[in-house]
Amino acid sequence: MSAIIQTEADGQVVLKCFNPATQEPLQQIQALTGDEVEARLDDLREQAATYGNEPVKTRVRLVRQFRKALARHFDELCDSICRETGKKPEAAILEIFGALEIIHTAEKL
Repeated sequence: MSAIIQTEADGQVVLKCFNPATQEPLQQIQALTGDEVEARLDDLREQAATYGNEPVKTRVRLVRQFRKALARHFDELCDSICRETGKKPEAAILEIFGALEIIHTAEKL
């Protein structure tokens, strides 16, 4: 996805995203403040610590659920990758299959 950062008349900072292949506008995202970013990072750190304290069997189950969710949403992911990166469907398919294979391998470690 390509994007430009723009300050609106009301002072809000937005990220205007577009398809790099077609220049089609995709979405506009309001930028977070530094404090908002820090709050979200703190939350993620807490979640990572909780995940790290889970038994290995639980973590493997969660990774397997994640892999299955990716596979269930294969078509949506492919469309999103094409739209947001300008990649051709073949490249998006390879990217998803590669991710699924890496996750499947990680389940066995």
